[in-house]
Amino acid sequence: MHNLKNIPWWAYIAFFKIAYIVLLAYFHPTAYLSVDAQGYLQLAENLWHQHTFSRNITSPYLFDTLRTPGYPIFILLTGGLINPWFTIIAQQVISVLGAYWLYQWLKQWNIKQQTTLLIAILFALDIPSFIFNSYLLADGLFQTLIVGVCYFLIGKKTPSTSAILLVIACYVKPAALFFIPIWALYLLYTKPHYKSVAIIAISLCLVFCWNYRNHQHHQRFIFSTAGEFNWCSWHGANIIAQQNNIPITQAQYVWWDSLATNYPTIPENNPVAYSQYISQQSTNLIFSNLDLLTKQTIQGVAMLWLKPTRSHIDQQWEIQPTKKGTGWLSKLQSTSWLGLLLMFLQVISMILLYPLAIYGYFVLLKKHKLLAIFIGVTLLYFSCMILPPTTYARLRLPIIPLIYFLAALGLPTFIPALKNTKWLTQKV
Repeated sequence: MHNLKNIPWWAYIAFFKIAYIVLLAYFHPTAYLSVDAQGYLQLAENLWHQHTFSRNITSPYLFDTLRTPGYPIFILLTGGLINPWFTIIAQQVISVLGAYWLYQWLKQWNIKQQTTLLIAILFALDIPSFIFNSYLLADGLFQTLIVGVCYFLIGKKTPSTSAILLVIACYVKPAALFFIPIWALYLLYTKPHYKSVAIIAISLCLVFCWNYRNHQHHQRFIFSTAGEFNWCSWHGANIIAQQNNIPITQAQYVWWDSLATNYPTIPENNPVAYSQYISQQSTNLIFSNLDLLTKQTIQGVAMLWLKPTRSHIDQQWEIQPTKKGTGWLSKLQSTSWLGLLLMFLQVISMILLYPLAIYGYFVLLKKHKLLAIFIGVTLLYFSCMILPPTTYARLRLPIIPLIYFLAALGLPTFIPALKNTKWLTQKV
């Protein structure tokens, strides 16, 4: 028993996550699959066997511009081509590192040990984060990298490490690309030194290497076409769906078919030029319907922050719905008791966390205005940057750790016994 007390809290969390993945893999060997998983596996396989970055199954292996190489390389490094579950285990263990970084960051704010430990454990077991780390998806790894970027920039004050993690985050998910200016401005304001300028310049050069690669193959200096694809497939198609009162999946088919039909050449011959074309056509459609754009943006932000994950746990454990339907009531009726329980826990979590986080933000704004602005802009950026109209909990992952961080700052005000005399005295 004495030896068990010496085991750190994060080791218990890691053991629990590994045990869960082993059980899931044993009973449901393909539970890691998702819409994007096969594409990531194909990219990793072609990197290893064909020495090229392509999603094509057979020759010709066209250079892919939709994805970036971070996550396929992660699959390779963690043995995902041998067995994808090795990658799932690795990203679950790495997610514990994200919780540990959050714990260390909170300790610097002189909040009592019980509070920091509670928040770190709750974040480590956060239901959407836990579930989507069980899929072969880049989102969980991306979340951990964002925690590291913030911790090493603000808490540890080692901007070079923060920069490395940010560059990796860009290559894992292009959504981090335009976070670089936000990160750079904070760094320059807190450390106005030539070393900061050098770190920012080197980071940009490392990121722009991929732009150069795309320019060499497709004559366009672009990091990824994912934004243009999502702009067309989600925002553009959603306008079609609202105009014709049809489901988004049907609208996507109609919109993509219309774009391909009116394109003068075969899209596959020049995918980058085609992505530019669909982006322009979608922009024309969207901005000629600003009322619908406003409506879908408001709905998207609300769903991003408030929608619990529901069906993914049933899909992973292959729990067949007893009923099917499209309305909210029929969806709830088709959800298993396990899915409903997890939904209930997520709703309770949001009811408790969000008021604490909001209050914690205003406390931070009063004590450390610059940091509060940085976190506020970061939350706003990730709330809007990866925002399709049919948003769900998976896209909330980058902002979840900051919500827990702010909630930890707000908690001592609600429970004065948790407050230290030197609370919020960290210099930032």
